[in-house]
Amino acid sequence: MSTTVSFTGAKVNNETPFCRVYNLETKDKLEKIFYKNRISFFVHWEERGFFKRIFNSESKERLVFVFLIHSDEVDRATNLVQDMQGLKIITVK
Repeated sequence: MSTTVSFTGAKVNNETPFCRVYNLETKDKLEKIFYKNRISFFVHWEERGFFKRIFNSESKERLVFVFLIHSDEVDRATNLVQDMQGLKIITVK
């Protein structure tokens, strides 16, 4: 039996940056909400340098977590976290 695999130019990675989270407590809450509602996610964290913390008006926190979710889940995730403090939704549809 022979199997043929063909590749197309279709986009496979549909992850999109959803929000920025500025503290561990909010990160943990958001993870629990996504687990409970079966929303797949990936967390990318970045340590912010001294000058970014001083000159950036968004947050003075040292760590910033960026949550990436599937583009089909953006509306549902937005509804789940719209009143949550400590995060900034960055997805634009």
